[in-house]
Order: sequence, then structure tokens, then C-alpha cells
Amino acid sequence: MRWPTLYRLYGLAAVLVSITLLSCGCCITLVAHALRPAEAGFDAAGEALRFLEQVVGLNVSAYDVSIYVNEYTVPVSHVRQEVDVILNATNSEVHAFVEFVDGRFVGHILWIIRGAPSMSLEYPPDVLSAVEDFLDRYVNAFDAAYCTEFIETLQELPNLENTTLDKGNYTLKIEVYSERASLTWTYKSPSLGIEVERKQLSLGVMLDVGNLVRSMIDEWELYKIGSEEVRVSREEAIEIAYETARSFIEERGATVVEERASLHMKPRNDNYTLYPVWFVELYFDRIYEDGIYGYEVWVWADTGEVMYDVPMGMFGQVSPSQHLSGAILLPVEGVVALIAVALAVGTVMTLHRRRKVMARKPRRRMR
Repeated sequence: MRWPTLYRLYGLAAVLVSITLLSCGCCITLVAHALRPAEAGFDAAGEALRFLEQVVGLNVSAYDVSIYVNEYTVPVSHVRQEVDVILNATNSEVHAFVEFVDGRFVGHILWIIRGAPSMSLEYPPDVLSAVEDFLDRYVNAFDAAYCTEFIETLQELPNLENTTLDKGNYTLKIEVYSERASLTWTYKSPSLGIEVERKQLSLGVMLDVGNLVRSMIDEWELYKIGSEEVRVSREEAIEIAYETARSFIEERGATVVEERASLHMKPRNDNYTLYPVWFVELYFDRIYEDGIYGYEVWVWADTGEVMYDVPMGMFGQVSPSQHLSGAILLPVEGVVALIAVALAVGTVMTLHRRRKVMARKPRRRMR
């Protein structure tokens, strides 16, 4: 899931209310967008602090606390609230971002700015035990009983190592690095046999900071399955893609040399209700001067309607009006090689940019 940038507004009035409170011996400053009466009953700031205290285990009372709350709506009539927490003490500073949708916790991330975080509890030295304890606290504090099965899966593992487990209705993928580890449980459709990437629970662990769970994304209960019925076959989806891209292909005089189709689950009218969709890729035998090498079409697998279509390019997706007519004659092997080089360069540039950004100021994005 991509996390929205803090402080952006979706048509809401930018009315800020600043309140200074004294709590647990620390100074808490709250800056929040005024909520409509229907949402005023949910205390996003208070729930964020409760999560940081009761689940993460931060000793919030040891810090001066500043809280910024941003709230906006997403289709259809869902309320998303972002809570930015700044914990500041003499020898320690920690920033946290916590997010809720319709009053449900969906994720958090921590930035340790300086010093060691002040903790109210100690994480076990064994990573799997630390994650189990974290999920236990989450289950008890936030009524997340569905995580009990995930805890049992961890208890089956002898040690922490790179692995992928298929448990039937979900998979568990563990990736271990020198200072970090990630654990991701992803829902697997029993009828379609595919992973539903949006419906997952993911944890990021800092192995070099006492196994602290730095980040968590819980969209397991957030996303609902609208339908898993596939009425359009793979072959039919490819035919629809060809028909959709026909005029573009003919205008270019392009030749399709390869076609791929894979099944996914995507939201339709409601941002958090998923339906099956075919992702069809049509690859050309050459790269054109504007970098175009193919055409992609998303076809709803239950209705046959086209969800989205766009040319595929070396420099991202380009609208048809931006296309040039010329072409670079290049065999399909060259297309694949150039794509690989572009991805590698893009990855290096992205990592370099992220390092520069993090060195300057922590960003409020979950991932």
C-alpha cells in the first residue's frame, strides 16, 4: 500500500485548533483539523498515543509530545486520519506516524532522530519472540483477534531466516537483512489461487535497536472482497486488450511479439472493496523514439469492462497525445535488456534520493 503525504487536504477546510494539555507529567501539544460531528467521537490523537504506549512500548511520559492530526475522506465515504507524533526529550527524539481509516488502525512507522528511544518495556532478544509479543499486545489492545493465527504460524518456525510459507488462505514471507527484518502475511484467494497484495499484515523490525518493531501495516480487515468470480477468461481478456489497443498499434505500425496476462484484485467504486481484474501486457518488437515498447490494459474479470489502458514506456506511462511516430528498430531481446538497465538506474537514483531526504528531514510516509 502507498501512504499519503501528511498535511494534504481533500477539500476540507484548513481550520486548525491548537490545544496544549498536561498529561503524565509531559507537555502535549495537539494541532488538529476540526472534525465534522459524525467523526468527532473518535480520538485519533489519543488512540495513536495508546498504540505507541501499549503496543510499541514507548515510554511516552518521558517526552514532550507534539501531535498533528490530518483528516480527509476517500471513496466511498471513508474517513482517513493521519497522526504525526513528535516525541522530544533531552537525550532522545522519536517521530511517529500513525494512521486510521474509519476509526480502525491501519499502520505506523517510527523515525529515531537522536539517542535511544525511551521504552516502557524490553523486547526479547529472540526476534520471533519479540514479534509474537508485539502481536499479542496488538491483539489485546486493538481487538485484532485475526492475528492469533499469524502468531501461531511464527511458533512453527525454528528460527528467523528468509522463507516463504504457504498456509492455504495466506502466505508468510520473511526477509532478513543485516540490521532489518520484514514479515508479511498476505491473503491468498482460495478460489483464484493468487495473493491479494492489498489485504495483508506487514511488520518491519529493527534488529540493531533491540528488535523494535519500527513499522506495521495492517490492511487485513480494512480491505473486503467484493467478488472472486471470474467470468472473463485469460484468452478473452487478451482479445479485449487487443481491441482496446488496436488503433494505437495500427497508428504506430507496431507488431506485438509477446502477450502476458495475470490476475489481480483491485478496488473499483469503493477504495477498500476488491474485485478480480486481468492485467494484460502487449509487447512490441521495438522501442519507439519516445520510449514506448508496448501497451497495457486492465480488464475487469467479472464484467469484461476495461478498467484502465495506457502505453508502456521506458520513462513511465505516457498519454497517447505525447507519442512520437518514429521508431528505433531494436529486437525484442534489446527491449528487455534496456528495460533491465532502466530499472537498475532508477533503483540507484531512488535509493540515493531517499538517503538525501532522510538525512535532511524524516518524511511522514509509511512506504
